[in-house]
Amino acid sequence: MVDKEVPALLQQSEEGRRMAELSKMYGMGMNAGMFPAEEALVINSNNQLVKNLLELDGKDDEKGKMICEHLFDIAVLGIRPLSADKMKEFISRNVKLLSVFSDI
Repeated sequence: MVDKEVPALLQQSEEGRRMAELSKMYGMGMNAGMFPAEEALVINSNNQLVKNLLELDGKDDEKGKMICEHLFDIAVLGIRPLSADKMKEFISRNVKLLSVFSDI
C-alpha cells in the first residue's frame, strides 16, 4: 500500500530490472536500450496534491503541466537518476515552485 503522502511512483517490471542489472553486472556488451525496462506511472488519487491537480481541470494549463512534470520527475528519481538535461529542468522547475514561498 502506498503512503498517501506519496503523490506518484514509477514501477519497473521485475524482469526488466533484473535484465538491466545482469547486463550491467556481467558487462555483456549490451546497450541499455536493448532490453527497455517496462515502467508504469502509478498516481496516488488519495494524495492531496493529486486531488488539487485534478480540480484544476484545465483552468491553469501551465501550472498543471509544471506540476505533472515535477511529479513524474520525482517518481523517476525514486528508481534512477535523471539525465543531465532532465536534472537541469528539474532544478529550474524547483526554483519556480519554491519562489511561491519566497514571502516566508
